[in-house]
Amino acid sequence: TRLVAMSEDSREEMRKRGAKIGCCPCCSRTVPLTFHHLFPKKVHRRNRYKKHYSRDDLNRGVYLCRRCHKGIHRTFDELTLAEKFYSLETILSDERLAKHFRWVSSEERSGNDVPFQPHKQKGRSLGWGGMSRL
Repeated sequence: TRLVAMSEDSREEMRKRGAKIGCCPCCSRTVPLTFHHLFPKKVHRRNRYKKHYSRDDLNRGVYLCRRCHKGIHRTFDELTLAEKFYSLETILSDERLAKHFRWVSSEERSGNDVPFQPHKQKGRSLGWGGMSRL
């Protein structure tokens, strides 16, 4: 476990806002954590999930750091996460995610940023080439 540089004032402010600070199970850094639903909230209303899973099952999740959490959602869409990555074990066993988690754990920065990846919308990249000049 590696403690990421964060002032005691920053930690206290996070606690006051109700943030959980702990060890991320993916990258092993001790940082503020966010809640990741193992069944994304987007699928909770689908009949298939309502029939086969209880409300408690659908609301199960794990606390992850912001970088790892964003990496998971940038790598897989909500339906794929619900169908294939519904446990911490399956998340940790995926090689693409493991590569991201290794990158996060090797970073010395203390911010919650992630490397730039162009967002995709309906099959087309919205990277730098799509930006208009002012």
